[in-house]
Amino acid sequence: METIAVYWESQIKTYGLNEFDGLAHIQFACRPEQMTSVGRVVREMEEPGMRMLLVVGLTAEDGLMGLGLLVGQRWEEGVMHKLRSALGEEANPSLQSTSPVSLIFLHGPHFGDRYGIADAAVGVLTRKGIPLVALGCTASSIYLVLPENHREAAGRSLKEAFLMPSP
Repeated sequence: METIAVYWESQIKTYGLNEFDGLAHIQFACRPEQMTSVGRVVREMEEPGMRMLLVVGLTAEDGLMGLGLLVGQRWEEGVMHKLRSALGEEANPSLQSTSPVSLIFLHGPHFGDRYGIADAAVGVLTRKGIPLVALGCTASSIYLVLPENHREAAGRSLKEAFLMPSP
């Protein structure tokens, strides 16, 4: 006999909502054999105060790997320059940046136990006409990258849709 349990809450509980502004989302595609060079660039681009807030990877067309990096806007040009060098001329058309963007992430006690959490977050933003630049999910967190001028409206909408801890 198999037992399957699904946890469900009418309003999804979270541990809170975190928001960051002044970011750049850099995305590009590369061949799998270029990942060593790209990884070296990412590892070596650390500067005092610099943090990479999010790395999202996916498979792209023609066997390429798609990557998205979220860094502070002040490091955008330097990161773009280093990636251009590592990727070579043929990959440069895929290298692009969107800025300024914001990051909103939330995590909760039951995110890994139930379905529909990403749909709830993306759905509320879609209904409010708030565009997404990138989305990343783990078992316990959702990371939403959006144009910076939409961060306040997105935060309000998510606070209405999800149950936040009391102050």
